[in-house]
Amino acid sequence: ESLLHDSHTKLFISHGGLKSVVETICAGVPALVVPFFAEQIRNAHLMEKAGVGVVISKFELTIDNLLIKSRQILNQDIYKRKIDKLRDFISDRITDPNFNAMFWMEFLVRHPNLDDKKFLRLRANQLRLDICDQKVDLLQVFKKTTDVCTGNEMIHKDQRCVNYCDPNLMRDST
Repeated sequence: ESLLHDSHTKLFISHGGLKSVVETICAGVPALVVPFFAEQIRNAHLMEKAGVGVVISKFELTIDNLLIKSRQILNQDIYKRKIDKLRDFISDRITDPNFNAMFWMEFLVRHPNLDDKKFLRLRANQLRLDICDQKVDLLQVFKKTTDVCTGNEMIHKDQRCVNYCDPNLMRDST
């Protein structure tokens, strides 16, 4: 990541995976994308449509095509301007996302006996993240994490309840 954020980095060659796309946008570096399968193809074309990258098909990947497309990005500052605009748009938030995540983690620690389903219904609209057409409920991840770390998550082992966080109780009795 630090290499991508270096001021000397002018172009990022990527396969177009979700994490690469996010890192590219956050770094404000235009991308040359060579997608191989799955969501990479869609991500690559979305980047090209947004004007923040150029796509080369894996079937057309040659040294000449790589040089032509790289020069296209490097010689036209429109790619840099558009990715900077996209980065600014995406990072513009009313609150710091780290603060928001910490608040909800601490909230769940303060309220360990909260009914998951009831709470999720109340907060579902606030903590829904839509990535690649799949809804991921961040709160459920936070709840599970805090349950494990606060000892509220229990598993049954040898007909007794064992706490995840206590390594002494996790040992086999044999």
